[in-house]
Amino acid sequence: MNLSTVVTCPNCKMRVLPKADGTCPSCQAIIPQKEKRLISKSIEPIENSEASTDLKQEPSSMTKIKTTAKVVDKRRVSHGSVPTRLKEETKRKPALVPELSKPRARSPKKTWLIKVEGIGLLLILVVTVFIAIRKATNHDEAIANSPTATNPPAVAEPPTATNPPAVAEPPTATNPPPFAGPLTAGEWVAITDFGKLVFTVDATGTKITKMDYEFSNWECGTVPSSVRAVKSVTIESEWTITDGYFSIGNFIDNNSSQYMTFSGSYDAAIQKFSGKWEETSYGTNCFGTWESTSSPVSPILIPPTISSQVSAIEKIRTDLELPELPLDFIEKTVMMTSPTGVLVVDIYQDSNGRKYSVHPETNQVVEIDARTLLPNTETLSMEVLKSKAMKYIKATIPDFEHLQSSWQYDEVETEDSYIFAWYDMTPGWLNHPFAQIGFHKSGLLFAYYNTLLLNK
Repeated sequence: MNLSTVVTCPNCKMRVLPKADGTCPSCQAIIPQKEKRLISKSIEPIENSEASTDLKQEPSSMTKIKTTAKVVDKRRVSHGSVPTRLKEETKRKPALVPELSKPRARSPKKTWLIKVEGIGLLLILVVTVFIAIRKATNHDEAIANSPTATNPPAVAEPPTATNPPAVAEPPTATNPPPFAGPLTAGEWVAITDFGKLVFTVDATGTKITKMDYEFSNWECGTVPSSVRAVKSVTIESEWTITDGYFSIGNFIDNNSSQYMTFSGSYDAAIQKFSGKWEETSYGTNCFGTWESTSSPVSPILIPPTISSQVSAIEKIRTDLELPELPLDFIEKTVMMTSPTGVLVVDIYQDSNGRKYSVHPETNQVVEIDARTLLPNTETLSMEVLKSKAMKYIKATIPDFEHLQSSWQYDEVETEDSYIFAWYDMTPGWLNHPFAQIGFHKSGLLFAYYNTLLLNK
């Protein structure tokens, strides 16, 4: 029977070592046997050297230990069934029984190894923490001692926007560089919501000397019915252009109820002016933006010795029965009422003040202006003056009889004049081409205009 096979008797419920025949030493009942196992696999070697020596030297005592172990639990022993011999053996060696039932104590060598391993792990942890703290401290000291943007070395201080070197100070918005002018002299044209405006830059390119406003089907606010609508205004003065910028303000009526503000600046990259305009009319404010349509025409004086232009003027004076008076060249300018709005013309004036506008590319007289000659005499009827207008228009427009059916005819009577006009209503023009003859009621031809044949 194996020494370590201590079982519970199913009959008397005591923990006993079965006899060799498999019966309970207490109640003699048969105890079922479990599968036998080798001692080497079920019992660990005893490391205590003294205990091992005792077992080897006293093999006879093992039987006594086994026998005594069967009656360790006295709480479950029935006094009437325990033999007297077993009680006496238990009294003689009471200390051996608990040693078999208690768990074996941990070897002093293993305990020492566990303590050493724990101490080693603790030391490794402490060293790791110390190294980490030391690195962090060195990093902070390096940052604190290194030069920064707020406290750079004096020798390496770069120039800043607030304290630049005197020789490298850049221009700012409050101190711009001088304007790279002068501007191109001549008349600059701009198309606006109210119509058109033309401003003239002088030969130095530093002043505006004239403003021409032309209003086309425009009304800002409610104008009293008793007030005549403003159609065009020409103002001559001097307005300074500073660094490519100017601002102009003028009353455009006689009773100071309509005021126009006009400002702009020059963009050298695109060689154009642009800006804003604002009109105050009887308490109503109207405003918008504008941009010049093209570079100006320089007012270079051309002597009247250009025979082709003078010949054109002489011919139309013959057709319209106008006096052949000496001519002076006045200027090269832009006709705002032309179909494109930027038609270049040369203006001549006779000794009476009558002006002739000639298109230099076609040598066609496109306008005659004699409003300064309007007399204050007796008037002629509209029928008489219309007959004269038809005579003159046939003389200046070849094949008029066949072409007039494609044009729209209009006649207007004003307080002191009659206007007879023919319009080409073909779409696609800024201003429709037209021909016009204006007579004062005295019979004086004061206006002639013809752009119908410019593109024929």
